Amino acid sequence: MLNSHRVLLRILFRKHCISLLRGVARYNQLHGPWMYYLEGPLMLYEDNPSLPKLVFSRLVNEEQKIDGLITRNPRLDVKHIKKGTPTIIAIHTHEQIKNIPYVLMDHKAVGRMGAEYLIHLGFKHFAFCGFEDMFWAKLRCEGFTDAMRQAGFSPFIYEAKSKPASWSKMLDSLKEWAFTLPLPIGIMTSNDDRAIHLIEACHEAGLHIPDDIAVLGVSNEDFFCDLAFPPLSSLVLKVEEAGYQTAQLMERLMGGEKMDGQRIIIKPSHIITRQSTDILAVEDRELRTALRFIRDNARLAIQVEDVVKATSLSRRVLEHRFQKQLNSTILEEINKNRVAQIEMFLRETDMSIDHISGYLGFSNRNNFTRFFTRETGITPKVFKIMEQKNGFGSSNTGKET
Repeated sequence: MLNSHRVLLRILFRKHCISLLRGVARYNQLHGPWMYYLEGPLMLYEDNPSLPKLVFSRLVNEEQKIDGLITRNPRLDVKHIKKGTPTIIAIHTHEQIKNIPYVLMDHKAVGRMGAEYLIHLGFKHFAFCGFEDMFWAKLRCEGFTDAMRQAGFSPFIYEAKSKPASWSKMLDSLKEWAFTLPLPIGIMTSNDDRAIHLIEACHEAGLHIPDDIAVLGVSNEDFFCDLAFPPLSSLVLKVEEAGYQTAQLMERLMGGEKMDGQRIIIKPSHIITRQSTDILAVEDRELRTALRFIRDNARLAIQVEDVVKATSLSRRVLEHRFQKQLNSTILEEINKNRVAQIEMFLRETDMSIDHISGYLGFSNRNNFTRFFTRETGITPKVFKIMEQKNGFGSSNTGKET
């Protein structure tokens, strides 16, 4: 029988937590084996007043010894923490226990990325819809608001209790708020759950998504995003790479490294656009047509003249409208969309650089590399290596200052 570490995992069964576990599993595949104790039933029924105690007490009686603990709720693990068991507290807590390592999320960066995305869609009015009693929601709201104000906008803010008196009262409150907003408007929500609440309220209020209100969620819980009507756009978090780093740190802790307040920071990655934000919110019809043409043809080697021909305007007039309303040129918008396509293929597929180059209409790999390097400052190869390294090999752990 192989000697292996025994690690207790006390994690919620939501996508972001499962992504964390995927990163842990990837590390285990490369550097294990470890023996895991995964407390699924406890986490699924954590709010039940009686069942968790029964499940937890049975598991505690059954366990002989654990060498490490990854938990979202340190209050359930006081015994192990006091004993000095190597412990990492992951994601879902704002409690700070001296010297214990934490996996934390850069919530303000999440809010900033959401703001930048909605601004790029061309909206003039913006809002954030969150929870007043959730620290992570408030931090995301702060990041969103800061980015909006820096861009010259004053967003509307809606925050309410995460556990309302009733579903109908929550919907009524959201509907009343939505009716006060100028339309069209881009709204970032604190997470995908909140986005689903808002979408339901908009339907009941007779407001159209995305034409009246474009809705952006966070976490990309694809099951919920695809069930929403229309399907929900959502911000992706780099949770899996944090899971890899968590396992990497746990290996060192179980090997004798001192617990000294190490921090693993989850960053936002990118946004998956679905129908809930599939709109270009510019009032100028010709400009909207041009932008739609650019976005729909981002995989093709289109030129400025192709964009001009998609409208009824001259090149000079169209260029003037791009500069006036978007503060960019037609070519800059083409290149921006081309870069986004390239990054998506490099990040999310196993296609070779040569294959991506040909698929996106570049005449050869050298031209492809030259274009991407000019626009981003790094080569496609370096970008791909960095994404892979961030996912499964890098370690950003260190004591927070």
